[in-house]
Amino acid sequence: MSSPGEATFVDSWITRMIALIVAVACGAGIYLVHQSRIETEAVPQSTGIPALDDCIAERVGAVDTMRSNGVIDERQYDSFKTRAIQFCEGQFGG
Repeated sequence: MSSPGEATFVDSWITRMIALIVAVACGAGIYLVHQSRIETEAVPQSTGIPALDDCIAERVGAVDTMRSNGVIDERQYDSFKTRAIQFCEGQFGG
């Protein structure tokens, strides 16, 4: 046991560094697990073809609506969104 004036291991700077490392590792793990969702929801860039941009916005908007209404789940969302973009690119040659 330690005397009242002496710091214990729990109060030491080493313990605080270990806690910081664990917190950073947990944050990095959460980011890695959800990275695909974070990148998927990014704002799409313009293609330079207004008709193609409009088509993509309309089709992806419909897919977003289906997801928010529960018609499709999160696993299906990426596939539906990719196919919607490919459909528009096929129509307008993007």
